[in-house]
Amino acid sequence: MANTPIYMEFDEFRQAEFGIENARPITNPGKIWIKDQYLFVNEVLKGFHIFDNSNPANPLNIGFMEVYASTDLAVRGNILYADNYNDLLSFDITNPSSPELICRTNDVFNFEAANNLTGYDSSLPSAGVIWDKGVILGWNQEEVTEEIGGQSQFDGAFLVNDIAVFNSAESGNSAGISNVSIGGSMARFSITGNHLQVLEKRVLSTYALNENCPTPTSTVNIWREGETLFSANGHLFIGTTTGMLIYNLDTPENPTFVSDYPHVNSCDPVVVSGNKAYVTLRTGNRCQGDINELVILDISDLTNPTEIATYQMSNPHGLGIDGNILFLCDGSDGLKVFDRTDDFDLGNNMISHFQEINTYDVIPYNDNLIMSSREGIYQYNYSDISNITEISLIPVQ
Repeated sequence: MANTPIYMEFDEFRQAEFGIENARPITNPGKIWIKDQYLFVNEVLKGFHIFDNSNPANPLNIGFMEVYASTDLAVRGNILYADNYNDLLSFDITNPSSPELICRTNDVFNFEAANNLTGYDSSLPSAGVIWDKGVILGWNQEEVTEEIGGQSQFDGAFLVNDIAVFNSAESGNSAGISNVSIGGSMARFSITGNHLQVLEKRVLSTYALNENCPTPTSTVNIWREGETLFSANGHLFIGTTTGMLIYNLDTPENPTFVSDYPHVNSCDPVVVSGNKAYVTLRTGNRCQGDINELVILDISDLTNPTEIATYQMSNPHGLGIDGNILFLCDGSDGLKVFDRTDDFDLGNNMISHFQEINTYDVIPYNDNLIMSSREGIYQYNYSDISNITEISLIPVQ
């Protein structure tokens, strides 16, 4: 017995039209992004919920943009970039309630990482997978007979652990050219000036954004399994399963390697503020290892990052910084808020701990914290840091 794919040809798939549908409940939240007063929430592998977040205490669900097999987004000005199976889409969101597709860049992403898990039985192997045959819409479970020589194609034919991470909420980080355009810490997309960096496993690709259609400018092999991007101080900080990489963005069309900070095998988002980098290491699905901790690095010398302090956590995920406040999503142990004035004593300076929430990522901005979790999208007011208050929840249904 095996999972066998249900295909749609690429040409048919690429003829799909895009538009705003009626608002629908969130069922599997993914990456989040704020653009001016709007909040975009990825419905993993389905598309994007759009909220008018003018009043964070009462976000209004204004519609749903269906984008099949999408898990990532970034916004620059009035252009939203999103993955669509193995393609990159560019939407004009001058009117977010009526986005317009202006460009499709084909074959940006690999096939394995883009496939839908709908209907996939993880207790069975896969068979008959031909990645470039078409888009996999779903899976059948049926008896398969094969004559094999040597190693069966069942062995690792479908990289379940590499894709399972899509079942959790993730977020991106970058600043666009509008007044407000911010994501969280779990990005695969990052925008630097007129360039979009896209991270996929062991490849960092850069696209020029001078026109509506992104134009490839460089491809860099990063030799580690990349996970997240964070742009700060004219540099790109790449979280990988085995270390943090630093690339110089003096020429954003062609990032150049500066240094790395190796660590044990684990999942690794990173955020940067000033001359400090904050890295969370965790176990889970494909992360392996047994490390769950927050590592603080001194990056005054970007060629030689050095460890300042390490703090044990439960299962840390995304994190965000506003001034001297560090917001950290510690998985099922909830949201933790720290005063980071003294990095050597951060563990004793927890300001708040919101428990019984399975947290994933945060965007702190202008005294409003947006947090993605398994339970939904929370928003908190932290204008009084000693009295952080929950002001709304968009629940998962």
